[in-house]
Amino acid sequence: MAHEITVNVSTPTEELTISGYPDGVVITDVSAASPYVVAEPSNTLNVLGESGATIVTANTYADNSADVINIGAQLNVTIGTLFESPITSELDGFKYAYPNFVDAGTSSLVFGDVVFLKSDLSDTANEWGALCRKADVNSIDDGAYNNLFIFISHINNDKLVVLQKGFFDLDNANISQWTAGRALYLNNNNVLDITPTSNGGNWVRSLGFCVPNNNNKKRVWFDPDSTYIKII
Repeated sequence: MAHEITVNVSTPTEELTISGYPDGVVITDVSAASPYVVAEPSNTLNVLGESGATIVTANTYADNSADVINIGAQLNVTIGTLFESPITSELDGFKYAYPNFVDAGTSSLVFGDVVFLKSDLSDTANEWGALCRKADVNSIDDGAYNNLFIFISHINNDKLVVLQKGFFDLDNANISQWTAGRALYLNNNNVLDITPTSNGGNWVRSLGFCVPNNNNKKRVWFDPDSTYIKII
């Protein structure tokens, strides 16, 4: 049995602006028509606060340029990868920033180097009493005894930024060999590698592992062990 359906086309009352981002798409409500609370007695809908408070009326078609309070629900729809989540916030907690970390010696460091903070008690020491230096397996004083980090930057106002633990994508200059699932160490040249240094007198320390991924990236989970072995 046939049915007749009437379709009416009306002028749209809402407009959405879609902006593209590297990690997804955000839809933002830019409509001028939203519910507002205004002080206008001619309206019929009253919003009453606590006992004895002044009655404030609601006008659901008020112009948002008026002196009003927007009571409409905010629309924020994200399609794709979330920009922030409890997990990413938690991992960001392992990035450390040291403002006013005056240290000219960091000029030789590059993004992705494995570094340590070295005590500096000299008269010219910065307010942190430390220097940032590249870990060196040839000396147990240069990283074996210390907590290790991945160097991120040493930028404006001498702010040092390092990663203590977390996911990190390396390039060819930061890692010698990468194989999914393998443990990571520093090699003879103090570069991340799946094969540790083998020279006598050097120290060996587990620094994390290579993370399998389908993005063809040399992704690692950086999480240095607190112990080391010295090769005799």
